[in-house]
Amino acid sequence: PVDRFIAPYVKYDLGRHAPGPGDLVSRATLEEVEARDGVTPATGEIAIVQFGWDRYFHPESDDGDERQWWIRNAPGLAADACEYLANRGVIGIGSDTATCDAAVVEGTITSAVGHTRAFLPNEILLFEGLIGLGAAPPRGVFIGLPLRIRGGSGSPIRAVLIG
Repeated sequence: PVDRFIAPYVKYDLGRHAPGPGDLVSRATLEEVEARDGVTPATGEIAIVQFGWDRYFHPESDDGDERQWWIRNAPGLAADACEYLANRGVIGIGSDTATCDAAVVEGTITSAVGHTRAFLPNEILLFEGLIGLGAAPPRGVFIGLPLRIRGGSGSPIRAVLIG
């Protein structure tokens, strides 16, 4: 249903925490950001996690290693953070990493609790590879309509955050 792709969002700006490849962001860190920014996700909303990772996204680079580094390395969400967001009743999780919740170091996934336990098994959608989250306010409306692909398990979207 279209209302799974258009919903209020809450943004977690983790820029001050500067997580690196393989680092896991905990529930305590998410709660710290909520207190700092005065936001908490409610049932039916989308949680957007701004790791600050889009600074490594260089699709125009002639250097293959530079292009691939963003995909092969990423911070992620700890199990308690994934469970916390799922228990809050969010309908989607988005991030500026290629793997949303999964932590990756040199192409090896070191944690993917959201994919395997907290999000996908509970029909919580993942919106990966979001770019330019720094310009988005802490709250707003998320619009990310997928292509209609029969039998598909995913789709590119054009994500828009309206503050």
